[in-house]
Amino acid sequence: MPGSLSFKYPASALVGAVDREPEEKNILLGEFNSTDQLSNELRFEAGAALPVPCRASVTRLVFVKLLGTGILAAVSGARATDKDVALSCAFAAAVNGVACLHYWIIWSIRAQSVHSTSPYSAFMLRVGRRADYQTEQADNAEKLFAQETSIDGLRHSDWTATLVLLTLDLHGLAAHANPTGKPIVIKELGAFMQTWIIGLGSVGRFLCNECRRDSRGRWPAVGSKGFWSILVGVGTYLASFGIWLFTTINVTEHARLPANATESQELDSNVVYFISWVQVGYPLVALVSVLWLNYGAGDLRDPSRPMPGNQYSPWLSFYKDLFYGSLDVTAKGGLALYCAMRATWVQ
Repeated sequence: MPGSLSFKYPASALVGAVDREPEEKNILLGEFNSTDQLSNELRFEAGAALPVPCRASVTRLVFVKLLGTGILAAVSGARATDKDVALSCAFAAAVNGVACLHYWIIWSIRAQSVHSTSPYSAFMLRVGRRADYQTEQADNAEKLFAQETSIDGLRHSDWTATLVLLTLDLHGLAAHANPTGKPIVIKELGAFMQTWIIGLGSVGRFLCNECRRDSRGRWPAVGSKGFWSILVGVGTYLASFGIWLFTTINVTEHARLPANATESQELDSNVVYFISWVQVGYPLVALVSVLWLNYGAGDLRDPSRPMPGNQYSPWLSFYKDLFYGSLDVTAKGGLALYCAMRATWVQ
């Protein structure tokens, strides 16, 4: 038999704890949290796995971290006397600025605070519990699916712009680390190829719906249009990863240290290697997402059945916010912080 994935949460973690006696609650599961002390009239509808304020706090923290490091890079670049240092800081500040713009919108969606005049308001969770947690979460399954599709669209828009700028910045650091080094292809082409990575990944994510079952939870018949859609999705995911791997090797080879490297050059080379390879986390999160949705997640209305293609796992949604946010803070915020500090010693 083919292997299968299984992931279970304690029942007490999936239901509201507001009606449970104190001696029955578990502090390690967060059953004494402040949100669960509210009456149902003041709580958001179920559907986001964790309380809405908690979900929103993840993206809010990422936003303020990127904003802070972006401002620091911009100010440091404006004061730098070396033009290459100033350009590096400008790239880093631009990367964080674009990311902040997208995270501002993501934060609004996760906080369920999109204005009522916006089309997005149709799939916002409202204040006021009407039923038990699991029933209401199932009722809101398509709302979360719509939110996740919109947020992933914002992420791909962010990456399409920021990866180009980030790649050019990394090549600038690589040129300082090894002035005689040459990339496999010119940096401008390597930067342009970042748009191919996101474009191909978008086909698998959106056009092919992450290679998932249909809205009834069924796999398409062999040879059908749905079958070919899944094959196209798998092919574009693999092509996207292949291009990412090539462009990552391209910039890290450019940063290979010469024999007589200075301490400053060693730092630049190490940062290029770290920022480049830590980004492998992005395709890994995408891979886990596809596997979990297809082989691990159950129908929110009937957990014994596989999750249909028009629902989204609430816990997977949370972990994507957490891990994509951590990767953005590490790669984009970390690079901006390094560029700002670098301006103090590279003159």
